[in-house]
Amino acid sequence: MRKELSHDRSQRNYTAGFLCFTRLQYTIVVLLLCCKCGEPAADHENSAKAAFSVICGLINLAKKKPEKPATGSSHADIEETIALLNVTLTAPQTLPQLTKAAAGDGTLDTSAEPLKTHCADSALKRCQLAARRLKEHRKDVVYAALKKAADRHDLKQAINTTLAQLDAAYREYARTAAKTTDDSIATDLNVALGPEPDGSKQATIPGAATGRGKSCGTPNANTAGTSAGKNLLADAMCVCASTSGSATGAQACGLQTPLGDVAFTGAGEDVKGQWQSLAKQCRDKHPQPKLTAATLTKALNDFDTEIRRPQGTNGVLNNVLGHIKGAGSGGCDGTDSGANGACVYYGKDPTTKKPLPPEWRTKIIDAIAKLEGTEKAAANAHAIEQRLKTLNNTLISLILLSSSLGSGQTQAANKAETKHVTEIEPQAAANKEFEQHKNNKTACESIDKCEWKGKIETGGPCKVDGSKVKEQTNTEGEEEEAAETTKKKCKDKKNDERKSPDCKWDGKDCKVSSFLANKKFSLMVSAFVILVEF
Repeated sequence: MRKELSHDRSQRNYTAGFLCFTRLQYTIVVLLLCCKCGEPAADHENSAKAAFSVICGLINLAKKKPEKPATGSSHADIEETIALLNVTLTAPQTLPQLTKAAAGDGTLDTSAEPLKTHCADSALKRCQLAARRLKEHRKDVVYAALKKAADRHDLKQAINTTLAQLDAAYREYARTAAKTTDDSIATDLNVALGPEPDGSKQATIPGAATGRGKSCGTPNANTAGTSAGKNLLADAMCVCASTSGSATGAQACGLQTPLGDVAFTGAGEDVKGQWQSLAKQCRDKHPQPKLTAATLTKALNDFDTEIRRPQGTNGVLNNVLGHIKGAGSGGCDGTDSGANGACVYYGKDPTTKKPLPPEWRTKIIDAIAKLEGTEKAAANAHAIEQRLKTLNNTLISLILLSSSLGSGQTQAANKAETKHVTEIEPQAAANKEFEQHKNNKTACESIDKCEWKGKIETGGPCKVDGSKVKEQTNTEGEEEEAAETTKKKCKDKKNDERKSPDCKWDGKDCKVSSFLANKKFSLMVSAFVILVEF
């Protein structure tokens, strides 16, 4: 038993001694690694690569200009068309003068009639727009049909109603389309970015003080850098630049081409070359998404996630972009020692201790909100544009309907309305004439359509022969029925029987040659120019 206890004690002593020796070795290695002759080296390669990635996402988007949405037809086209239709329907007497002006320099003489009444003062703009549209479209099929439609009360009323709806939709469209662009978005992004990174103008680091550590911040002392968060240029230089004399060729950001030295000697130092090089490498190595509210929001969220990442001893350091080691007491000076790093520290609120955001973040947030507004307006404008297209097509259909209502269909419509009069009036007129011969059988029978009803030659009366009158009034209807019958018979004939005078062969089908069969026709427009092109 004593031997076993002695063995256990020896084993524990051995283990403890081994652990002690191991710790001693680790301490020696650390000391050897930390002891460098001369200036400390730059932070190690790729230590701030993640930071470079997220800041590049913001730089790439901040360099872009918002794209103008495709809103279809120009406002001028729609407004001019509405004006022309309006003038044609309400003041057609002005069209000769407007046409003359359209062929010339567009000047309207409103001192004489009819322009004095219809185009003076507030109505002048409408007439000018109409003349402008006439210059290009006065010979269009649709416009020619419009002038015919203006003579038909029923069509004119329907056209006016649709035109009013089109005008209201256009006004709503114009108001909405004006909100699809916002020049202040580019202004906000430029402030967040800093000087344009094209090498054409001076680029200085705002707030830069003597020394990189002071300019970029010291995390453990809760001392924000004097340049930290001023703009994306300042933050990018704090994380990725080389420091003169100690960190030449720094590779913390994993750049393919290391940036030149940045001395951080003050706010007047020009770093346009370094800024241009970094922006180019951002463009070449990272995605180039379209500038939208969604892409800018994602880029900002990626940045927020990165600066919240715990760093330093026990992960107590945050609100830092880049890489910092140990306690962070050495600050973001770009070197690789026990408590330093290539980074930028944004600080904390002295009262609440909450992390402070970079100043440029407010401008990015503003740009996102404005992009959301323009994108929503563009979607609404697109929906209104679809309604404009529908109203435009309806308007064209109504206008062209006047072409379909030719003399045949107009007469048919009139015939339906006066059918009773057509059948009764001839008979009444005949009765009046034949009443004169009620006492003369010979005179009565000498007149066509008369029939003697008397029992004696002088005892009348002389009456209208209704069957003869009806035969005459029904001639048109019978002709139409005959035409349909002829058409059917024509189609039923075989090829060798299609030589009938009632038929003609067009190489594909047997068609009726009688005019009566084609008396009624439907709307068939092979080509026309739409007044408003979408």
